[in-house]
Amino acid sequence: MKLIILSAIAAMIMAAQAAAADVMTRKVTFTSGGESMAGILHLPADHAGRRLPGILVAGSWTTVKEQMAQNYAQELARRGYAALTFDFRNFGESGGEPRAHESPSRKVADFRAAAEFLRTVPEVDAARTGILAVCASAGYAAQAINEGAPIKAFVAVAGWFHDKASVGSIYGGDAGVAKRIKAGEEARAIFDRDGEVRYVKAFDYKDTSAAMAGPFDYYGSAHRGGIAQWDNRFALMGWPEWLTYDSVAAAKALKVPSLFVHSDNAALAANVRAIHAAVRAPKDLLWSSEDHFSFYDDPQVVKRSSDAAVRHFARYLTRELGPTGTADEAQVIAVVSSIPLAVDLAAYDVAERAFAPKILIDYTSLWGGEAQRMTPAALMTAWRGIVPGFDATRHEITDVKATIEGDTARASAFVDGRHYLGERVWRPIGTYDWQLARIDGMWKVTHMTFSLTQEIGERALAAEAMERAKAKMR
Repeated sequence: MKLIILSAIAAMIMAAQAAAADVMTRKVTFTSGGESMAGILHLPADHAGRRLPGILVAGSWTTVKEQMAQNYAQELARRGYAALTFDFRNFGESGGEPRAHESPSRKVADFRAAAEFLRTVPEVDAARTGILAVCASAGYAAQAINEGAPIKAFVAVAGWFHDKASVGSIYGGDAGVAKRIKAGEEARAIFDRDGEVRYVKAFDYKDTSAAMAGPFDYYGSAHRGGIAQWDNRFALMGWPEWLTYDSVAAAKALKVPSLFVHSDNAALAANVRAIHAAVRAPKDLLWSSEDHFSFYDDPQVVKRSSDAAVRHFARYLTRELGPTGTADEAQVIAVVSSIPLAVDLAAYDVAERAFAPKILIDYTSLWGGEAQRMTPAALMTAWRGIVPGFDATRHEITDVKATIEGDTARASAFVDGRHYLGERVWRPIGTYDWQLARIDGMWKVTHMTFSLTQEIGERALAAEAMERAKAKMR
């Protein structure tokens, strides 16, 4: 009976873990400012035609989609998201002249165009779109959202946010800033007069005329960011707009739920803390100690940052409620959608807080027997007794609905649960129904019922996972 109860509880895991499924990609094109834009859509290989939450992913200034943005898009796709990377105008495979011209205003417009395009992608649920922006693209993304880009949630990873007060600390004080602005204005005059574009390197270890100079191995190594698709050029005419751009103000004005992933050793950390304090929308902060470039391609840092992003998106990328929707419905949907993700990412304390002091768990459609009454702590103990035994799990939760009746609520969703051991998989598929009560002003789950409609693969994997989890705890 204990095995049956614990195995049944495992079917509840509804989240996306790294390496749970291979990723497929597809080239896409759209337009911005009359120019053709090149993008790559990253999808779970087994998405089975369902509409997924869609995330725009972009990287640092001067870069292309195959650099740091690709790393995060792959991670998001493995966790069940449709992730779109793209080249901004004037960069990579996208159109636009002059080449390698860093223009904040153009990139903001490109973000808006990309967000509109993302909603038309067949695999994407247009009601659930977000942005994960690395480094400088975080400022551009924030402004695009403020200007009406159809985005419901925002994540900044190692966000580069500068303003007039902080730009001098990077570029040699007032004199260094003035020197670059002057060079940019002269380059613009030459371009307007003769059509000639003046360039410097985007990066060099020693050449201080480069846009970035220093011991930055990410850009200097062909095995990291110094890839063939990146031409390592910077159009001098880009300096004036870049140096006078105020991305701090743009980020402070955010009105969508926002997560900032940063560290004491990443660029402009004080600005990120100030932005987080100023944002009035729901917000969170994940702080660590890695250097700035570790967020670009260090596998463990990228994975941890992606896990945090997925938790954020799972909480806030809910379906539109429609004309009769309420804030209570949104909160109920957020609660039931976030429980499985928290458990699958081993955030058991987060999952436990979603439940009432006493709960009824019903998996009789899968295992027979009777529904089980237990405490949230007992449920977490049960999950800990089996979840770590799988190599990976990924459950897709779709069509989440909620209804409110005073201080009680009901919610339901379709779930395709996938549990992996090596190449073997177990997939219980069906619907979940939850009952909730408002307790001390918060919605808490009191009942959770799974109704099986289809089962694929080996049910015996649950018993194997329990034994493996038990061995890990010894």
